[in-house]
Amino acid sequence: MSLHRIALLGIVMQMAFHGTANAADQFNWRYYAVIPSTHDFAKNVIASFARIGERSDGRLKIRYVYYGETPYKATDALTVLKNRQVEMTEWLPSYSAGTYPILAGPELPFLLPEKSDAKTGQASIDRAWATPTMESELQRIVGDNGGQILSRYYFEPMNFWLSTPASTLAELKDKRIRVFSPELSELVTAIGASPVSLAQPEVYTALQRNTLSGVITGVGNIRGAKWNEVLRSGYIANLMFTSTSILAGNDAVAKLPADLKTILVEEMKALSEKQRALMPESDQAKKSELRTASGFSVAEASPEDYAALREIASARVWPGWKSRAGERAGPVLDEIAKALKAN
Repeated sequence: MSLHRIALLGIVMQMAFHGTANAADQFNWRYYAVIPSTHDFAKNVIASFARIGERSDGRLKIRYVYYGETPYKATDALTVLKNRQVEMTEWLPSYSAGTYPILAGPELPFLLPEKSDAKTGQASIDRAWATPTMESELQRIVGDNGGQILSRYYFEPMNFWLSTPASTLAELKDKRIRVFSPELSELVTAIGASPVSLAQPEVYTALQRNTLSGVITGVGNIRGAKWNEVLRSGYIANLMFTSTSILAGNDAVAKLPADLKTILVEEMKALSEKQRALMPESDQAKKSELRTASGFSVAEASPEDYAALREIASARVWPGWKSRAGERAGPVLDEIAKALKAN
């Protein structure tokens, strides 16, 4: 073989080697999301993924996929992660309260003694999640399902949103209201309404066809999911503060080189901070928008109505949760109550 051919062969082999190495160093992940890409919180997540792609020179790409575009439901988040069907997923602990009742503790309806604004409520429920038992259980459950928490933040406080005007507690009676946890189902039943379980992508059509009267959700979801087109009123009681987490599969993270892990962790931490700062601002701004929207009314629950709803929750909802969560529930609730009193 001539020297020219030997040199040419060497170049070809080097190209083949580097091509293989680069291919092995390329990670294309999917992220299954609870909220559609039109939601403001989703836009921040997508922007974070774009920064990860830029900082990694395209070596780590994460594609945002709404659960409504998959064969799965948002309530399947832990299962799809454990089965390694996705590298990352959004997960609401409240969506898994049926399987793991203890998770509902910090987000029980009307847990706060008084109606709180978004910023105060977020800080309060953070303290509830940070109690020793809840922090331990949260990490254990995620770990048992093969994952780790990269980011945690809150959606706007949950409220009643209806297809007809409603400005008092009494006007919630006889409505068919979409719920997403056993505790909310019990609450809706206790106020004389009917709970309905529906996946988020099915809600718009149900409201449009009048087979559903309303939803319990945060104000960001109203325009984010285009429900403002089929809803007409909001009854604001800030009944609970719902957290959401971004989970990654342990196996997927373990395969990343150290520099990509660093980028991923840093960007997810920055995302948490951004979303937490956004939430109170978003809650105030979007409620103000709806108050001035044509054909839409927004009413605040009176202190008396809030007190009545909290009494209903403590008598008709919290005991059911305690029964489902078992003997630890009482001590957990005591820990949370103590944390909520802390400054």
